[in-house]
Amino acid sequence: MGSVQSSCDETCDAFSQAVNRRVCVCIAVTAELGDYCADEHQEGYLNEFHFVPDQRDDLLSQVAAMHRKHR
Repeated sequence: MGSVQSSCDETCDAFSQAVNRRVCVCIAVTAELGDYCADEHQEGYLNEFHFVPDQRDDLLSQVAAMHRKHR
């Protein structure tokens, strides 16, 4: 039972870190670019930014989706 709990804890920690990373990056985007504006923030507007060492495209798309909620 201990190894199952340990595995679950590791999975939860990884998920929590991923969520926290997206939230932190979204806060940085909002601080840098302001609230989302469809006229100003066209598709791919985050592509020029590099936020974390192991950044992947899915991080940017998730952050863009979060940023769209800040109007």
